[in-house]
Amino acid sequence: MTETNIAILMGTVSGFRRVEFPSGAATILLDLASNGRMVPVALADPSAEQAGLVVEGAELLVVGPVLRRYFRVAGATQSRTEIVADVLVPLRRVDEVEAAMRGVVEMLLA
Repeated sequence: MTETNIAILMGTVSGFRRVEFPSGAATILLDLASNGRMVPVALADPSAEQAGLVVEGAELLVVGPVLRRYFRVAGATQSRTEIVADVLVPLRRVDEVEAAMRGVVEMLLA
């Protein structure tokens, strides 16, 4: 059996912020509300199209691994568990949602 780390999440964007790094890379950190819970999602180096999808109230499908990252704040180490979005699709684009789900099934069966 091959180990697989993949999360599939559908929800509504409840907040987000863009983080710029000294290297020039950028990440959008967003909270997706799903079943009454907030799930943190990271979208690394988003394209202009992806960045345009991240607006409050947008209903999105997110597919990607669950990761825990560590960082330092005020001299203390903290961590955050989040989904790293490999796929980001508006739920209104039914064909793209179906294609993303087919991709997940193919990966699981490979």
